[in-house]
Amino acid sequence: MPWRWATALAALAAVAPAVLILLTDDRLPEPVAVHYDLIGTADGFLARPAAVLVTLLIGVAAGVGCWLLLSPRIAAGPPGPVLGVAWGSIAVIGVVCTAGTVANLGTTDASTARLPLWMLPVALAVGVAVGALVARIAPRPAAPAEHDLEVPVAHIG
Repeated sequence: MPWRWATALAALAAVAPAVLILLTDDRLPEPVAVHYDLIGTADGFLARPAAVLVTLLIGVAAGVGCWLLLSPRIAAGPPGPVLGVAWGSIAVIGVVCTAGTVANLGTTDASTARLPLWMLPVALAVGVAVGALVARIAPRPAAPAEHDLEVPVAHIG
């Protein structure tokens, strides 16, 4: 699979929470909780259309960032660890956003939504696993040709 297409797949995964909001619109409160404090209590809210838009923008930004890492303008291509961190970050964002949306399901008041704190280490574990896998399978940049390593000598006089 070409890496640009794989990056598009990662971006789709990042926008999956927006799709979830659209698919479960009838079971979500208005507004929805989109931010949670350190103990999992909802403390930030958006209207559903704004929540979809913000989630889509986060996913698109993550996808564009990964695509830029794969840009042909980068001569040797990004090293595996760079791709691993990028994809792992997308995975964490996707899991946390999805968990936040699921926390809203079935509530009539978004202020009662609770993000289970166990979801944060799960998101981190998923991100590390995805990042490690991508870093491991990422294509390695080709070694520079021997003539690329030669330094030209200037003659004076």
